[in-house]
Amino acid sequence: MEQLFTIIMPNYNKELYIEDSIKSVLCQTYKNWELIIVDDGSTDNSVKIISKYAGRYPNIKMLRNRKNRGISYSMNRGCRLAKGYLIGTLDSDDILESNALEYMMDLHNRYFDYSLIVSTISLNDKNMKYIGIEDSLPLLKDGQTLFDKRGETIQVYLKERKIKFISMSFRVFKREAFEKVKGYDITLNTAEDVDIMYQLEKVGRVMFTDEPVYKRRVLSNSITNQVLSISLCCDFIRAECKEIKRRYHKWIFMILYFNLWYRKYRPGSNLLLSDLYIKEGYACRRNNKNLSKLYIKIGQRLRKAVKV
Repeated sequence: MEQLFTIIMPNYNKELYIEDSIKSVLCQTYKNWELIIVDDGSTDNSVKIISKYAGRYPNIKMLRNRKNRGISYSMNRGCRLAKGYLIGTLDSDDILESNALEYMMDLHNRYFDYSLIVSTISLNDKNMKYIGIEDSLPLLKDGQTLFDKRGETIQVYLKERKIKFISMSFRVFKREAFEKVKGYDITLNTAEDVDIMYQLEKVGRVMFTDEPVYKRRVLSNSITNQVLSISLCCDFIRAECKEIKRRYHKWIFMILYFNLWYRKYRPGSNLLLSDLYIKEGYACRRNNKNLSKLYIKIGQRLRKAVKV
């Protein structure tokens, strides 16, 4: 019997597109799946649309957050109820190619030691008219890790405003691997996928494929386009800091590491980095005073390290 494949779809006010996303799951060549849609306090007609399909198909389930809690909270909630051997993520304004589940199940069954397999994507406009293939995923060589790509990642972002391996690709991970990690970080609004990939890499290998089985709808009002560059950079740096802390255990390495890293890949960007830390420190004062002090202290140290 085919193994169960779980798709988690977080949704917030995507009434114009969510029906297309649901239909792309219904049209899959791989038939043993469940779709868990977590509505994050939508104020449009999303819930009505989801309810129509959940009432018609027993393998489509809807969860509702009473208020908007963010994508990480929604993903954790969906993953806790997932029963599948594999868990895949699908944005509620994107579409899966009809062979996406079959393709990923075949790869995971062939590569048992891989905790996470990520596809590349095709980019499309709001009407799903083809634009091109996304080329921002990292090409990992034998023995190379996501952490090894960090310098290239931030350099490309600062120059092109595009961060490698953070695109809304089809990320599919084994449920047993997810159960071994802490889950999505609810304090991250835009780089939660980076953090979860780092975590999953601790319990298995990571593979990126060049098969575009995921169709991303590029919207001008998407969270990635709305969020300020400094906020996106803050979340990315925080995800990187978490990985550094997991590797080196002492926060002092964050200062030394980023100081050297930014000087190497972006001369003069220590000023930008210090501002990011200090801004983030003041932003989280009410919720986490200890974290606030840590970020401000890092920012101040980096400012002192800059030779004007």
